[in-house]
Amino acid sequence: DARGLHRHHTLLSVDVDPVQAWLTSHDIELFDGVSIDGSAPRPGSSVDVMDDLRVLRVDGEWDGTVLDRNLRGVRLTPVAPVDLSATDVEEVFWLDAAGSLEEFLEAFERVDPDVVLTEGGDAHLLPALRQRAEAWGVTLRLGRSSSVVPTPTRRTTVRSYGRLLRRGGHHRLEGRVHIDLATSFLGREAGLPGLIELAQASGHPLDGVARRSPGAVISAIQVRTAMQDGVLIPWRKNRPEDTTTGWDLLQADRGGLHLDPKPGLHLDVFELDFASLFPSLIATRNISPETLGCTCCEGRGDGPLVPLDPDEAKRWFRQRSVHRRLGGLPPSPMKALGVPGLGLTTCLQRHGLLGRVVAPLIRRRQELKAKRTGPRDDADRRQLALKWLLVTCFGYTGYRNARFGRIEAHESICAWARDVMMTGVEAARAEN
Repeated sequence: DARGLHRHHTLLSVDVDPVQAWLTSHDIELFDGVSIDGSAPRPGSSVDVMDDLRVLRVDGEWDGTVLDRNLRGVRLTPVAPVDLSATDVEEVFWLDAAGSLEEFLEAFERVDPDVVLTEGGDAHLLPALRQRAEAWGVTLRLGRSSSVVPTPTRRTTVRSYGRLLRRGGHHRLEGRVHIDLATSFLGREAGLPGLIELAQASGHPLDGVARRSPGAVISAIQVRTAMQDGVLIPWRKNRPEDTTTGWDLLQADRGGLHLDPKPGLHLDVFELDFASLFPSLIATRNISPETLGCTCCEGRGDGPLVPLDPDEAKRWFRQRSVHRRLGGLPPSPMKALGVPGLGLTTCLQRHGLLGRVVAPLIRRRQELKAKRTGPRDDADRRQLALKWLLVTCFGYTGYRNARFGRIEAHESICAWARDVMMTGVEAARAEN
C-alpha cells in the first residue's frame, strides 16, 4: 500500500470491520434485543436503551495546562444520557497519594457506568492516570474486566487535500464505552442519542462511530448495504474518471447554481427551501456508480422518476422487471433516465446502491422530526446526526478515496440540482 502496488491488483473485502460483518451476517442491530437459542443468535424485539444507560463524565483538575500532565484531581459527574445534565452530586478526588487514587476507583465502580465521557481523555487524562497509578503501584481498572486500562490504539497520520492530519490513539475500556468529546465531532453535535442512531444504522461500535467523520459513517452504511446484497467490498478505488472531451468536461464540471442578484429594492420575494435536496436526487434519479451509463437500458428518456420511499421504490423496480419480462415477446427495451445538460444516463431497471442507502435515512429523519417535542431532545439529536450524513453523502460521491465514489455521479447530482433549482426559480418568476 505504501508503494502504491495495490493499483495493479483488485483486492476485495480485505479490510471489512469484523464487528460490522458479524452483525450484518446475523441481521442484528446494535442496542436491539438478541435471542439466543443455543445455536446462533437471532434478532430479538427492539428495546429502548436510553432510559437504562448509566453515563458518567470524568474530568481532570490540572496544575497549569493539560500539556504539563500535572494531574491534581479527578471529578466524577453522573449525567443524563440525552442532554448530559448532571443527575447527581459530583465527586472530586484530589490525587495526593495512592489512597486517593484508590478512592476514585472505588467510587467509579460504585457508579458502574455503561458510557464514560471525557474531554481530552485519550490524549491527556487517561495517560496521566496511568502514570500516577504506575508511580504509586495501584492497579488502574476502569473496564468491567480484571485487566488494567490498556495502552491506546495506534496513532494515525493521514494526508487529506494537502493537509497532514494526526489522530491520537483511543483508550478502550472493556465492557464500557469510552467517548472522548474532544475528538468526536458527531458526539459534540448530536450527543449520545445521535451516536446511538448512527451505530445502529452503520453496524459499527458506539465508540468507533464517535471517532468517525460523517463521511466515514456514510461509507460504513454503504459497506453494510453492499454486504447485505452479497457484494464484495472494494479495498481501494481503482476506477479512473471516464475519458471525455473538453466540451463535455466544460458542461459537466460546473458545480451548483450561482445567481447574481440584481441590485435594488425588491418586493414579493420568494424563498425556496429544499429538504434534503441532493440525497433526494440520488434516490429519485437512481444515481449510483453502477447505474451510470448502464448497458441494459436502450436510449435516453425523461422519466419516470423513482419513488423516494424505499419500500415503494423496491416495489417499483420489481414491477418494472416483471413488466419488461412479461409485457411482450420479445421484451420491450426500456429507456434510461437522461441527466439534464449532460450526455450521461442512469439505469431505470436496477436499483442503485446509493439510492438504497440514502432513502431509508431520509425516511428515518422525517419520522424523527415528527416525534420532536422540543429542541435538543432525543429525537432532535438523532435527526441531527442523520442530517450530517445526508449533507456529506453528496460530496462523498466525488471524494477520490471513496469506496463507492465516482466523479460522474457527483456531476450528475450537480446537473439535476441546477435543473430543479432553475425550475423553482422559473415557477417563482411566473407567479410574480
